[in-house]
Amino acid sequence: MKSSLSILSPATLTLLLAGSIPLRAELLTVGANINITRLTNNQTETTIAINPVNPQNLFAGANGGYTYTPARLPLPSVFYYSPNGGASWLASDVTVLPTVCCDQSTMWDEFGNLFLTFLAQSGPVVVALSTNGGASFTLLYQSTGAPDQPTITTGPGGSYAPGSVWITYASGSGLVAQGAAVYGFGNVGAFSAPQVAAPGGTFGDIAIGPSGEVLVTYQGASSTPDTISVNLDPDGLGPAGFNPGITVTTTAVGGFLAIPAQPHRTIDAEAGLAWDRSGGPHHGRIHLIYTDRPGTTSNDTDIYARYSDDEGNTWSAPVRVNDDPVGNGKSQFLPRIALDQTTGYVAASFYDSRNSSLNNTAEYWATASLDGGTGFLPNSKVSTGYS
Repeated sequence: MKSSLSILSPATLTLLLAGSIPLRAELLTVGANINITRLTNNQTETTIAINPVNPQNLFAGANGGYTYTPARLPLPSVFYYSPNGGASWLASDVTVLPTVCCDQSTMWDEFGNLFLTFLAQSGPVVVALSTNGGASFTLLYQSTGAPDQPTITTGPGGSYAPGSVWITYASGSGLVAQGAAVYGFGNVGAFSAPQVAAPGGTFGDIAIGPSGEVLVTYQGASSTPDTISVNLDPDGLGPAGFNPGITVTTTAVGGFLAIPAQPHRTIDAEAGLAWDRSGGPHHGRIHLIYTDRPGTTSNDTDIYARYSDDEGNTWSAPVRVNDDPVGNGKSQFLPRIALDQTTGYVAASFYDSRNSSLNNTAEYWATASLDGGTGFLPNSKVSTGYS
């Protein structure tokens, strides 16, 4: 489902969320909102990333929205890159790739490779590579079957390669992950065969550990209430495959839940992962973010975070991320999480209806944890507009 409302992110939030520069409290002071696409219609299912080799180099993408006359027809997805820290944006050339449908996700690695994944209109999950800062892409891989909800991430390759890139997506067989070795700038190996995380589910995310381990998270059958689980692949690019699933928590937010601020596209728990590889005091800690509510008929959805120091086997008690009054009936939903690998600081963002009298419009808010996920700074409103 990804982020599915059309609120624009400023350059300051880009630096905060991308997790590639040291995060300090003053980054929560939000700068001017920048209209990247300069389009008048809504854009949905957004993605944004920052180049750790050159933090002035950013990349963003979104669904293009729809026409409204003479009929409601989908517009092509849009992709842009910035060479100057988000001050200005240029259109990326994706013409050599299959036509994009939706569900775009992107991530840079430590070598300066930019990876993009999305669902093609023809059906498969596509993985593409850019070695020129997002100006253009080449095709790396296309999946088979009928997949959905792809997400991409990068990290170490353990004993098998200097780096790795992994995708996860939902398929008919469950939640699937595939990885490829990365040997350096522009040097990427073939993707492995799909491996299934059992019992599996949907709306997944993926993170890579300090030694190339891989963890996926997902919610179950999209019912309400639901469960959020994780599976660990202890050797990543190696032959081991996923361990049995571990239930982290239950949630009263199932898949395709309609709330006043999102009545048509709906929401899910949108569990997300970040793995600390910073070498700092919480090195090896895994962070999980998700949405929950006090009951299955409530619209008072909140964002919660937990952490694990033993590769996902056990988890901390939940910490409430949004800081509006408890029990005020307002919705927070579709969270995202990122971790700065130079400091271990954690950033979180989410859609937020705290300022909506009828709880049916949303702004974009963000916060950060400087203590390994134990607590979060006062929330900051990012968007000047609302959806």
